[in-house]
Amino acid sequence: VGLQVIPAEGKMYWSEESLNRIRRANLDGSNIENLIVTGAGKPRGIEVYGESIYWADRDSQTVRVRAKAGGAVITLASGFLFVQDVGIPEGSDTIYAIDGGISQPGVLYTIPINGGAKTPLPGLMGSPKHLVFVP
Repeated sequence: VGLQVIPAEGKMYWSEESLNRIRRANLDGSNIENLIVTGAGKPRGIEVYGESIYWADRDSQTVRVRAKAGGAVITLASGFLFVQDVGIPEGSDTIYAIDGGISQPGVLYTIPINGGAKTPLPGLMGSPKHLVFVP
């Protein structure tokens, strides 16, 4: 459901919500790897930032993170109603997460990059599904 291309790495990363995994491959589609299967939940929107992968987990309605190199899956924020996507502007220490859609107005939250309380930003957003930050 989510896709991010990292030209500097020569890689693309994507989530497969229905198969409960996050994968990575070379930009030409070769060398497909299952990066996160255990603990992925139902990953929707993803953000690859630094050495970590952040994602919106629709199974547990949380925002999660794990190092690209492996290790434990960590929950950074919870209590969403219908979490859709996550994004991190370049150089930021803040995660943005979209919650809602379908039957309720969307809410954009901020979350400290190391986890903590989510804070709603003011204003209704309609029913957004994805975030994109342009440098």
